[in-house]
Amino acid sequence: MTLHRDIPTLPAAPALGAKARPPAEAAAGGAVSGQPSESKVQGHIYGMDLMRFAAAMMVVLYHLGTYGAATPIFDPPVSERAFPALSQITWAGWVGVQVFFVISGFVISASLRQGSVSRFAGKRAVRILPTLWVCTTLALLIRLAWGEPVGDRVADWMRAFFLSPKGPYIDGVVWTLVVEAVFYVVIGTGVWLAGRLRIPRPVLLDWGALVLAVASAGFLTLYVLSAIEAPALHARLSWFGFKVVLLHHGVFFAAGMALSAIHRMGPTPLRNTTFRIAMIFGIGEIYAKADMGAASLYPLAIFLLMMVALHVSLTANQKIGALPLASHSPTLGLMSYPIYLCHFTLGMYLVPFLEPYVGNAALLMTVTLLATLTLAYLITRGPEPWLQARLRAVLLPRR
Repeated sequence: MTLHRDIPTLPAAPALGAKARPPAEAAAGGAVSGQPSESKVQGHIYGMDLMRFAAAMMVVLYHLGTYGAATPIFDPPVSERAFPALSQITWAGWVGVQVFFVISGFVISASLRQGSVSRFAGKRAVRILPTLWVCTTLALLIRLAWGEPVGDRVADWMRAFFLSPKGPYIDGVVWTLVVEAVFYVVIGTGVWLAGRLRIPRPVLLDWGALVLAVASAGFLTLYVLSAIEAPALHARLSWFGFKVVLLHHGVFFAAGMALSAIHRMGPTPLRNTTFRIAMIFGIGEIYAKADMGAASLYPLAIFLLMMVALHVSLTANQKIGALPLASHSPTLGLMSYPIYLCHFTLGMYLVPFLEPYVGNAALLMTVTLLATLTLAYLITRGPEPWLQARLRAVLLPRR
């Protein structure tokens, strides 16, 4: 899931009839000599906001279809679900997570092309931690109100609060933030080392994306083959630790990194190769997760359509910005993160709580969705910016 407010801007297109010049590629210590800067931009990428909101809602609807009707449980038998018909339609919504990872690779690669690594780390913390703290605390209060053991739930909350690489967590979606955080650490450390070794950042980011894509592709090859020939090994390869070290989802981050470089600085054989490897094996990961049957075409089609939407967002940004919906896209983009972080526990406990009082399934579904969206909106207008301002004062003091 991408978790970023600072959607990168696009480099301006050259004037009609002018000879295109390569944009600057910032080295570890500054811009490469003799190249123009990337100071001119086309503005906010509206389509990326809309994609993040769509991906968040895909995950929300997927989870909503799996909630129990009588007790707060995830993925019970169909006969025990509150909305069994919905689960038949939205079961592939989990692919929204892979979409988030691609967008994250795009955004982080762009944001690391200049500026200090320490400032990058500070900005990531300001973007991610306040909403994480608010939503995980709400999840803790909800689960304690249901009567769950205080000691166990507080331990789960602390692991989520500090993004521990080892679960369990108070909320079922926090694992994706742990994977995101590891990606930040890996890419940030690589850029820091590049500065020490005087390696230009674009070179490091291009080759780093390829290494990440190849490493993840190799793991996914074994993962898919084991699903066919060695179920016991496949079960071992499903261990959460392999997700934490980016082997399961590294191809999606790499695809975003390569796409960012292609759109900002133009295609090269290295960037094209990275993107193709990442996409091919990313499709393989989705295919394997969907049990490698005909039904796998459903999540694959959603993922590929979202990748087309990402391409359109980048190439037709000005036209999208002229649409009436574009004026609301920043708000939807802001809401996508708290929607993603709050929906799982809130919905899973709200549905069985309200079910005895709301006999109509469609009405219960509507109330749950409205509660999720309202809570997310309130978070973006209150505690989130308040906490961000105070954390920013500590981590990003004015120069």
